[in-house]
Amino acid sequence: WFACPFPEEAYRHYNASSCITDRHGEILRTTLSPTGQRCLPIVLKDAGEWFPNAIIATEDKRFYNHQGVDLLALGRAIGQMIWHRKVVSGASTISTQVIRLVRPRPRNLFSKNIEAFRALQMETVFTKEEILEQYLNRTPFGGNLVGIRAASLHYFSKEPANLSLEEASLLAGLPQSPNQLRPDRHPAMAKKRRDHVLERMAECKFLKEEQQIAATGSPIILEPWIPPFHAPHFVDAVLQGSLQSSPKTTLDLHLQQLVEDLLARHPSEKAKGAAIVLLDAPTGQILSMVGSPDYQDQRNAGQVNAALARRSPGSTLKSFAYALAFDRGQLTPEEVLKDPPLGLPGYHP
Repeated sequence: WFACPFPEEAYRHYNASSCITDRHGEILRTTLSPTGQRCLPIVLKDAGEWFPNAIIATEDKRFYNHQGVDLLALGRAIGQMIWHRKVVSGASTISTQVIRLVRPRPRNLFSKNIEAFRALQMETVFTKEEILEQYLNRTPFGGNLVGIRAASLHYFSKEPANLSLEEASLLAGLPQSPNQLRPDRHPAMAKKRRDHVLERMAECKFLKEEQQIAATGSPIILEPWIPPFHAPHFVDAVLQGSLQSSPKTTLDLHLQQLVEDLLARHPSEKAKGAAIVLLDAPTGQILSMVGSPDYQDQRNAGQVNAALARRSPGSTLKSFAYALAFDRGQLTPEEVLKDPPLGLPGYHP
């Protein structure tokens, strides 16, 4: 136990995507993780009412009664293997699956022993709720989707806390075979698996019989998600590090859309290089940033953020120079300075 300490630090971090939100939690943009996955970790309380129970009923019904290894399931699996002379069922727990998700290993007896050992260790480090949270954020759901939030948004365009019983049970069935059970590609297989999850939930007393019957009879209705692309100049600046900000920014999406509409209604030649930044005066927080009238306008370099771009100050400094001359006693407010172009060789400022 002491010779092979539990690698706790590896479980404290996720291979997560960037998820930039406004001050109210509205998603502005999500990116893929460094390995090309869409993973948006959440805390357990944001997973909703139905999904955690559906996972426990399907994957590990004695999750709260064992210490990482389910001896009853292990005995059953060994007995079936001896009787049938082949592997009939597994004995994996949610805890051992978390170990496998963090550190994949070949599927053999030696690896199973390592996973069981690490699961026993993990149960002394993390609470049951933390282990379940790890599973919900690490398990695959088909394609490049990892974790319940990415799956919930992708298939139903809603947060996990808002999933219905039918939707939660459908997603809870995917980890068994994420790509073969994808509801957008194999709806019949996905529905069959969903109905099995509902049956297991009823057996575990997570729902009533009438709820199971009603949910089993409902069709699969997907609502594909279009990842948002709001406040593009501002989000680019956050992702590139030009603006210091946490994933939850100070931007107000409602104000942002009003300002974007305001600038879009002035499509004159002069407006092509225009930008607007709206600040909260007492705090200096950015409430809105529009770097150009049209981010998609490649002809006029619409992706250039004119709000942050370096440019010649032009006549902006003249008023400050005039005030400095007052301070030094070189001018008075009654005097007028001529401001003609200055003629230099090849340069006429």
